[in-house]
This record gives sequence, C-alpha cells and structure tokens, in this order.
Amino acid sequence: MRQSSFANQSYASSTPTLLMLSVLVLLLATCVPAAAQSDEWQVFGGFSYLRAATSPQLQPFGLQHINAYGWDGAVTEYPWRWLGATLDVSGAYANPSITIPANYFGPGTPPTNTTINNAIHTSAYTMMFGPSFAYRQNSTVQPFAHVLLGGVHGQASLTSKGELLAGTSASASDWSFGYAVGGGVDVKITKCLAVRGQGDWIRTAFKNADNDRQNNIRVLAGLVYRF
Repeated sequence: MRQSSFANQSYASSTPTLLMLSVLVLLLATCVPAAAQSDEWQVFGGFSYLRAATSPQLQPFGLQHINAYGWDGAVTEYPWRWLGATLDVSGAYANPSITIPANYFGPGTPPTNTTINNAIHTSAYTMMFGPSFAYRQNSTVQPFAHVLLGGVHGQASLTSKGELLAGTSASASDWSFGYAVGGGVDVKITKCLAVRGQGDWIRTAFKNADNDRQNNIRVLAGLVYRF
C-alpha cells in the first residue's frame, strides 16, 4: 500500500513537469517553421526597356533588333523568407526606322540607302509567372532572382504614314511561349518603399523564317511597395 501511494504521489508530482515539457515541445515545433516564414507582399511598377530580336532576314532593313520602351508591373508574395512567387506583366512599344538599301528595287532605285521614320508601329506584351528567390542578409539592400514562364504577344502594323507610302494597310500579330531568367536588387528607402533595378533575358519562339527563336533583353527600373 505504501509503495502504491508513493508511486501515485511521484506520478502526481511529475504530471505538471511532463505537461510543461509537452507544451514547450509543441511551441518549439510551431515557432521554428513560423520563424522561417515571411508572408511579405511586394508590388512593383516602373519603366521598361526591351531590346527585341526579330529575324536575321530583316538585317538589311535595320530591323533585326528593335528598341522598345514601355512599362512593367509585378506582384510577388514571399510565404517564406527566401522563396516566393511572382506574377509579371509588361508592355513595350516602338516606331522603328526602316532603311531601304540602295538599288533594292533595281539599279538606281533608290540611288542611296533611304531611311523612313514612323512608318511602322510595333508592340510587345508579356505575362509570366514563376518562383522568386530573395537574399535577405542585408536589411537595406536585397538582391533577388527569378525564373518566369508565360506568354508573349507581338504585333506590327503600318502607321498612317506607312499606309500612305505603301498604298495599303497591313498588320501582323502572334502569340509565343516565352520564359525569362534574371533578377535585380531592391534598395530600401523607407520601411515600406524601395527602389528596384532589374534585368532579364527573355527567350521567345516566334516564327521568323530562320530558327524560330529570339533572345531578348529587358531592363526595368521603378519603385517597390512592401507590405
């Protein structure tokens, strides 16, 4: 009887200790993953420069590459401190000059290289989504990288000047699968605001009567709002 009473007393006295240890283990198990999480949202808006490739066959006309300018907007969520997901949308526009080589239409037509301005209007839109990786060792300067997949829409059409010169209207547009690999850096201005510089290599697969692939470069600059 005494042994049983002693055992019951020992069990009763150890119960609070076991309960506290169980609660502590439970708290550690929940706090460690929570410490690794960030749950931060970033909204970016800014200026876009796109150096878009077309086709090697357009090189004689000075149109193998087109320099386009426009805008970019992106939303990124970081459920974890270093890993997140980004939705990126952009638009870029240009009225490239066309160079008609001398004697292109025949001897003496035209007699010299002739440049025509504002005869063509081009546009390119991208919509991509993918993972982003942030390096957060410095609270002021935060580098990041991403891989984005999605679609790219390209369009080219004659302007009113181009229609007047050609005597007709003409336009062409197409969609292509594309992906972007790149990154940049955010420099904090305030607790919620930062300046961003970003660069991306964008691969597209438009039909171009050559290899049906283009290597494009995009440079972005703007502001990031964090919350």
